[in-house]
Amino acid sequence: MINFNRYNNLAAKYLSGNCNSTEKEQFELWLLASDEHKQWFETQKAVWNFSNAAVLSTEVDVEAALSKVHQRIAFMQEHHQHEVKHARKFVSVYRWVASAAAVFLLGLAVLFFMKNEQTSTLQHITATQKSETPLQLPDGSEVYLNENSEIGFPEQFADGLRQTTFKGIGLFEIAANPDKPFQIIADHFGVEVLGTKFNLNAVPGADQFKVDLLEGKVRLFTFDQNPEERIEQLILLPGERGVFDAQSKRLSRVDGTDHNFLFWKTGILEFINTPLTDALKTINENYAINFILAEQHNDLRITARFENESSDELIESLQTIFNFEVTRNGQTVYLR
Repeated sequence: MINFNRYNNLAAKYLSGNCNSTEKEQFELWLLASDEHKQWFETQKAVWNFSNAAVLSTEVDVEAALSKVHQRIAFMQEHHQHEVKHARKFVSVYRWVASAAAVFLLGLAVLFFMKNEQTSTLQHITATQKSETPLQLPDGSEVYLNENSEIGFPEQFADGLRQTTFKGIGLFEIAANPDKPFQIIADHFGVEVLGTKFNLNAVPGADQFKVDLLEGKVRLFTFDQNPEERIEQLILLPGERGVFDAQSKRLSRVDGTDHNFLFWKTGILEFINTPLTDALKTINENYAINFILAEQHNDLRITARFENESSDELIESLQTIFNFEVTRNGQTVYLR
């Protein structure tokens, strides 16, 4: 007879919705392999329903679930005292339920203990200023963080998946590991890679999140509550930008993006025969000023490189290049 004990924890994860995509696929293939596997799993589901263990997937309260099992068994035992003629059958059922529930909920207890332990050791690091040296992650990956950006990661990544959380702007250089995908979770949006280099702009409250791929390949995906239940996916290749629209929750792709998205790290903005309206939009996104161009200048184009220039220096440069009449009201600059 097959020993199914080693599948108890995996069945608990599957029923509670805590399997990652690889575990879920492997478990479902295992179920399809034989009728005996299916019959065993039906037994586990019966115990799950009997103990109301589904509460664990949301409340993570193992003791409460175990208490509920014992209460229901006690009720059955008390009820049995009035039905002596069914004693032998009841004892058999009682022993089976008690044994199966204990083994199965022990698996749940281990599962959620490990989950809580991982949560308790999760590190959250927030950059108070732009990082000049990279942050080293447990797998050897490196992340450069922009000011006020935050990353969360465990002291040691779990088997099968390197999962992190992120808010802000960062340049990621992910250590290659084909057997262990690296995953970044933001608000209803995720990035999954095996080993690559990309810039992620996921500032909370922004209209869009952006991923600019420098090397390798990345998969973008959207989800509602559970990152494993994906709604939409998109593969990016080097030189492409992926955009997540926070309002529609949809993904899109932009080809041939320039490298001005790295201004936060390099301090360089470069434009080659670029419409001035587009260049000013990029400048406005990266400086704490807002340029407003008079309509008669909408056809102008610009070829220029700005390196580590202050706001005042940038205004002076534009005035010199185009001979603009410049007026300023606080952080708003009018170009006429």
